[in-house]
Amino acid sequence: LDGNKRNKRCVWTISTKPYKGAHFAVFPEELIETPIKAGCPLDGVVLDPFMGSGTTAAVAKRLNRNYIGIELNKEYHSLINERLSKVKVFKPLTSFLIKNDLK
Repeated sequence: LDGNKRNKRCVWTISTKPYKGAHFAVFPEELIETPIKAGCPLDGVVLDPFMGSGTTAAVAKRLNRNYIGIELNKEYHSLINERLSKVKVFKPLTSFLIKNDLK
């Protein structure tokens, strides 16, 4: 348990969200966020063998995970690169140095 929040259950309710210019099988970023956080440490590597529009890579990048994406369809490469160029990286609190001057 995380504070007052309950653990994720077997069925998740996640609303669909379109991605402009995306291919036919886009899923919401929220769908992959939980598995990435649960299964990959900060600076770890996420493998996406069917990259599509780059949803998994975008979430991995935002969450400070490295990613390896494989997409055979060259038509999606520019879409992936454009999407990843717009991702803002989340900087975790643990990356800030806290100086204690109390003596």
